Amino acid sequence: MTDSGWEFFYKGWKNPDKPYRRGATTANMFPKEMDGCLDANVLKSLGLNKTRMAQCDAAFFLQLVLPFCHPDESGIENDPRLPFFVEEERFTNMSKYESGKGGSYGHTWTATTAKELVNFHGVVIRDGVLGSTAGAIHRRWKKDGICYNYGIANTMTLTRFGELKRNLKLCHNGSVPKRGMPNYDPAYK
Repeated sequence: MTDSGWEFFYKGWKNPDKPYRRGATTANMFPKEMDGCLDANVLKSLGLNKTRMAQCDAAFFLQLVLPFCHPDESGIENDPRLPFFVEEERFTNMSKYESGKGGSYGHTWTATTAKELVNFHGVVIRDGVLGSTAGAIHRRWKKDGICYNYGIANTMTLTRFGELKRNLKLCHNGSVPKRGMPNYDPAYK
């Protein structure tokens, strides 16, 4: 325990009360007993079929994991997926407005949408598919540069990309206990 009240585990940490990954050790992170398989019935209900597999539609596979719309609105009965982009939209806009910035004071904030956030993440994915710019994604917008990509540059401006990147939120930080309050969790974000 340090003077600040934090405890560090440099030689590993064990918690027999909550074994989150059965059989996992520092030497074997992926034990055989944790092998799984995909649920064919669920994938079929979400629209996966031979035609979709043959098309290799990247957007379809992305929305299997991170649905573009709220699963309650997908039209799929008992859709088991958790919302992602609509929640990211809600928390990002909520955080910006609750901070008091983006209104009368500070830079203006144009509310984002789930569609715009799909495009934002698509830009990041496409940058990786093109070979990544090693943290210099701004090169994708430079028309006379060798890394320029019309698809990325046409999706959104570099200014808007940077604005979204700085303000993205996946949770509501305003509703959680702050440092020094009961139930404060330093890992929450």
